[in-house]
Amino acid sequence: MSLITAIAFVGFLAAQDTYDVRAHYTKSEVMIPMRDGVKLFTIIYEPKDASQKYPILITRTAYGIAPYGPGNFRAVIGPNNEFAREGYIVAYQDTRGKYKSEGDFVHHRPIFKGQVNEVTDTSLHTAL
Repeated sequence: MSLITAIAFVGFLAAQDTYDVRAHYTKSEVMIPMRDGVKLFTIIYEPKDASQKYPILITRTAYGIAPYGPGNFRAVIGPNNEFAREGYIVAYQDTRGKYKSEGDFVHHRPIFKGQVNEVTDTSLHTAL
């Protein structure tokens, strides 16, 4: 890595830290029901400016979506705060059976036609 590239990267990281998520976003913590009734714990960051429609990014993970608690905000939302600056709605979700979500966590569950599980939780189709 050249010195100029390193300086630019450090400048980029510094710019990331200067974005105040709390000033521009509201945070809500909700339980979202899936087709089979299992509820998944979800943290949603929405732009305070509600004058337009925004695209949505969702991340579902078995590794926790901290910080938990309505007053605790992430310093960076989305892959980086450029998404926040553009006004994306960003949702983080605990997968089935992990942290605050209901259900049973099964690592690498096989998919069977008509079965509802974490693979189909965000599917727009009613059955695979």
